[in-house]
Amino acid sequence: CWHQYIVRLEARDRLREELSERGIDSAVYYPSTLPQQACFAHLGHVEGDFPVAESAARMVVALPIHHRLQEGDPTRVVTAIHEVVGTLAG
Repeated sequence: CWHQYIVRLEARDRLREELSERGIDSAVYYPSTLPQQACFAHLGHVEGDFPVAESAARMVVALPIHHRLQEGDPTRVVTAIHEVVGTLAG
């Protein structure tokens, strides 16, 4: 059973743009922490109250992992990530 394959990097949005340009889907399922959601506003939490969760919300991205992946798709995803991360490092 597959659900999500999550990676974390500071340049998440750049990675998503680059993947999209290569026709590779990605997703951000949790763009904010629970305390930052409107339904919890009455609790009075402010940015910085949950620094680890807030950091994760800014940096995590879900990569494609589902039953419709074709043979070779995982390699294409890994290659694209390697290329993007390589440009960020160098």
